[in-house]
Amino acid sequence: MSQFKAVILGASAGKRFVDSSKSTPSVLTTVEKDRSVLSWIRQALNGREISDTVYVGGYHIEKVVDNAPDLSFVFQKNWQSEGDLGAFNLVKLEQGNDYLVLRGDFVLLPGAVDRLLEMDLPVVFGATNTSGQVSITGAVLVRATGLQEFSNKVGEIFAQNPKAGLSDLAGQFQTSATVDLSGEAAFVQDQLAVSRLVFRGKGQTLEQLRQLTRTAIVLEQTRFTVAQWRDSRQELIDCIQQEIPDGPVVVRSSSTSEDLLSTSGAGRFQSILDVNVRDSVQIAQAVDTVIESYTRDGRTVKDADEILVQPQVTDVASSGVMFSRDLEIKAPYHTINIDRHSKRPDVVTSGTAGHLDTSFVAWNADRDLLPDDIRRLVCLAEELMELTQLDALDIEFLFDSRQELYLLQVRPMPLGHSSYSLADTDLLDTVSEARRFIAQNSGPSPILAGSTTIFGNMPDWNPAEMIGKTPRPLALSLYQALIGDFHWASARADIGYRDVTPEPLVVAIGGKPYIDVRTSLNSFLPASIDREFAGAWIDDCLARLAARPELHDKVEFEVLPTCLAFDWDVHHGHMRAAGLSASAIDQYRAQLAKLTSTILRDREIPISKLLADVQGLESIHQLRRQDGADSAGAFARRAQLLLIDCGRYGLRPFSILARYAFISLAILKSLVSSGVLSRSDMDRFLQSIPTVASEFTSDLEALRSGAMSKELFVEQYGHLRPNSYEITSPNYASGFERYIGQGEAGLFAGNDCKPGRFEPNASNEADQALQSLGLEVSAGQLFEFMRAAIAGREKAKFEFMKSVNSILESITKFGEFIGLSTGELSHLHVNEVLQHAKSSMNGSSASHLKRQASFKKKQMEVTRAFRTPDLIRHADEVLYFEQETWKPNFVTQKTLQAEVVDLPGEPDNRNLEGKIVLIQAADPGYDWIFGHRIAGLITEYGGIGSHMAIRAAEFSLPAAIGCGGVLFEQVRNARRVELDCANERLKVLA
Repeated sequence: MSQFKAVILGASAGKRFVDSSKSTPSVLTTVEKDRSVLSWIRQALNGREISDTVYVGGYHIEKVVDNAPDLSFVFQKNWQSEGDLGAFNLVKLEQGNDYLVLRGDFVLLPGAVDRLLEMDLPVVFGATNTSGQVSITGAVLVRATGLQEFSNKVGEIFAQNPKAGLSDLAGQFQTSATVDLSGEAAFVQDQLAVSRLVFRGKGQTLEQLRQLTRTAIVLEQTRFTVAQWRDSRQELIDCIQQEIPDGPVVVRSSSTSEDLLSTSGAGRFQSILDVNVRDSVQIAQAVDTVIESYTRDGRTVKDADEILVQPQVTDVASSGVMFSRDLEIKAPYHTINIDRHSKRPDVVTSGTAGHLDTSFVAWNADRDLLPDDIRRLVCLAEELMELTQLDALDIEFLFDSRQELYLLQVRPMPLGHSSYSLADTDLLDTVSEARRFIAQNSGPSPILAGSTTIFGNMPDWNPAEMIGKTPRPLALSLYQALIGDFHWASARADIGYRDVTPEPLVVAIGGKPYIDVRTSLNSFLPASIDREFAGAWIDDCLARLAARPELHDKVEFEVLPTCLAFDWDVHHGHMRAAGLSASAIDQYRAQLAKLTSTILRDREIPISKLLADVQGLESIHQLRRQDGADSAGAFARRAQLLLIDCGRYGLRPFSILARYAFISLAILKSLVSSGVLSRSDMDRFLQSIPTVASEFTSDLEALRSGAMSKELFVEQYGHLRPNSYEITSPNYASGFERYIGQGEAGLFAGNDCKPGRFEPNASNEADQALQSLGLEVSAGQLFEFMRAAIAGREKAKFEFMKSVNSILESITKFGEFIGLSTGELSHLHVNEVLQHAKSSMNGSSASHLKRQASFKKKQMEVTRAFRTPDLIRHADEVLYFEQETWKPNFVTQKTLQAEVVDLPGEPDNRNLEGKIVLIQAADPGYDWIFGHRIAGLITEYGGIGSHMAIRAAEFSLPAAIGCGGVLFEQVRNARRVELDCANERLKVLA
């Protein structure tokens, strides 16, 4: 009786090491994780009634014997000088048997064997094209009828060429055929081809992985083509019902174009859930619907397009999609979107509205850090990466109620255009160094109260709003020099707070700006506070912020009081819960009362004096501009002096005015929460405050009516620029047509509350509340102070930005003298420019700076790819974190529905009238938007006291300030939204 035997030719060496104990023959080369070529071959042969498998080899054959002792072995002594045919010659052939001859470096799938067996010819060659498009034979099926001829031909060719391979036999037989196995087989050396083995379509992917995946369950499936459905509809339905006798099924698309390596069609076509497998009509309708979906975007249905039918998991606990790389820039992060709430399997993949949790896991994260479901998903991703030899995968999954993990789909991520081109190790090293930096700076401090710290990009001086999450080096270093050094701390000490000099406020973590929250909180304590009390109180504040990270932009309102306000009972409750003594709390209250009363009386450091100091900066700047600078060094010197002047005469009064304004807002909010004022009263009060924004819109009206000249307008406002610290962002003077020469004025004609008209209806009640609180001011004094402080802060900020602009213009001139563009300058640290203020330059100075700029530009690529949360609560969160969903700060009580427009740093002639404008981080340079008839405003970053929150309140403009990344991205991907400020809701409509 004829038997079927297999012969594996293992003549070639595999991976060689200096330490020969680690070397392996090709057949034991690892294809994925712990599966070798031999494992793949044996899997492909499984179920084919192979009576015997013979391995012929020489190089480390002992390792193959150890790995698969059940095989038959033939030793090839001259393996170094002989090829495939020399190995085959050593096999003792038995006439009357069929033989499948395989190369030991040939990875193949069961389907490849089936295709060879389908051919009823004496000799059938199985070949595949390599990535270089060279066809090489990796398998030969020799039937008993052709065995003698085949053996004779092998002997002839071997005698002529001992190194001859199977490919040399092609075309040597009268009756033979060659089957192209590309996509179903590949040589292990061709990594791209091996990767493609499991990505020939959705159904085939799952079919191939079902027997290989050990970390998840892959369900049985029935798969067929469009052509087969047209020809044999009822037979296929019968087959489905036979394979899956009970329960609902899901009918999925598996087109030939959906899973190409260059593009991903995830969700492009359709999947139908809850199809009753016993209902033939439902099955037919579902299949027809999926086939119809192949015509989307003008595509033509292909006969080879496939449909996949699987059992549907009904007890879904959670489901989602995981990418083995960051989807946006392909950085080495596992990115996981998971729906833990709807109990549906398709919320994430279908784009249906729902609550999704998004996690980022760096490839070098310790698995012990991860929650169980995230850990198991990462393990699945890593297994699939090794199985497929692709490291950029799109994986659909679900967990059932028993926490069994199911793999629903795996496909390549779209390659597209990746903005990250550096080595993964560059980023992973940055992650490790960032973790080390955070750990080193989170311990006890000899100066600061509190045993640890938290880092955030929105507390205090909110760098994410002012310079963005990933500013270029010049913007970051300039911001640190002006804001993060000692002037801010000494300014707070001057008005009664604790002096934390010389602790830095703004730190850079992997090139990203963060506030050291412990330093910030310490600077909000009264100067005479007890150190022991301070330590316990700071630790409690940090613990509450860690537990409620959504407060990251409301720290000085809801975490730690910076003044004595009408919400004292709330803070008192926190202190009692923290175990602080009643006497210590009373002492703290008394210190806050004294500090607050002193500030509100506006006598010791009055607002008028602070404004005069800030406005006096302009005369100093005029003198600096008359210094006759005519060289790079001279402009470096001018920039240095401007920076010193700005810190000394600008930052200190600006810092104090900012603190006065935040105290005013804290008291104003507490008046509302305590019921003394209504929310409407607060809105009307804020609208009544005249600020530079009111002056700007008024002057813009005058400019457009001809009552104000362009020259005068530019003289007044030309220093403003979007992204105020970014040298490449044009200011209003150089970008006049971009910002000012567009749109229509008059947005605020409907504002019925003119400056100065607001008179609180609850003055008597406020007087009583102030008296009972122990603050030595009247309601009239309080409201006058708040009005002056909020307006003063906006005026000081406006003047302060003139200093920033002057510094940037001086640095631009420095660059012009030595041939550096603003783009190159933007990648330098400010000190790399200022160092030339007191030292002469030589011929190599410019080239050195260019090299530095080029190097830092590459570092910026890593910084942009570096994923971090907005609030870093411990060092491990740079390795793994779940993206938080923030609650926006809503302004006004209005509700509107409108189309949205996502605004970049510069306008691009889009019509903003009647639109809700989206801005990631809006600093004073974005005030140009108020020259357009916009309907509303949404920002990713910003707090209740931020620049745009004050602007929106002043103009009674509906706004959601500080939405956070999750909500902002949802709105950014929408076309139309509802902004419901009254009920504090933001809803995507379309």
